[in-house]
Amino acid sequence: YHGYGMVAMRHQEYKIKDTELTIDVYDMGDPLSAFGIYSSERAPEYQYLDIGTEGHGEDAALDFLQGKYYVKLSAVRENGSAAPLLATCAAQISKRIGGGKTMPEGLKLLPAANRVVHSEKFIKTAPLGHSFLAPAYLASYTFDGKPTTVALSLAANAAGARSRAEQMGKQFTKLGKLVPRPDLGPGATQGSSTYEGEVVYVARGRYLVVVVDPPADKGSFLKTLIGAIPEAD
Repeated sequence: YHGYGMVAMRHQEYKIKDTELTIDVYDMGDPLSAFGIYSSERAPEYQYLDIGTEGHGEDAALDFLQGKYYVKLSAVRENGSAAPLLATCAAQISKRIGGGKTMPEGLKLLPAANRVVHSEKFIKTAPLGHSFLAPAYLASYTFDGKPTTVALSLAANAAGARSRAEQMGKQFTKLGKLVPRPDLGPGATQGSSTYEGEVVYVARGRYLVVVVDPPADKGSFLKTLIGAIPEAD
């Protein structure tokens, strides 16, 4: 939580008839950081709810994102499900927060086709295991039943994105193979290693676009990815 810049946290416990309820409200400083920590603790298979910007819940727990806040509720009930109580409390908290019900703008750069719903993340520390790629948006895709991971590494400017591309090249030169792939797009490079697998990457504007285990039609997919990203800083 501190890695995502947590500013403050409010913890409160309640006893309501046969139910013990705990509520934690995390002020993460800004909506992007809040999305980052929220997305790091969710999974595509969860049961998603219409609460806040996005939320998910079950009988004994409910978590949701809204604005700069990440809210976590949990309950222990002697008999039956605590889900109705959790939903009621979450709705009250959401109303008090007010507004802030939009996802980060950067997620719009990720193509919707073949993307695994609710797989998107914002990583502030070592995306794909590399600190020089931080921060980055990540998302999972499937093509013909095979997984692909996309990272949009966000630099301060175009020069920073190119610098990250150079660092990627050094990694593959040292640990695997590196091949220029102009046929996939201007500046595109393909690397492979035992640890990383196959990776295609290219700098575009402020972003270093990285595709891990790219699909068979990698050129078309990479073109779609970079097509959504402005060339300017």
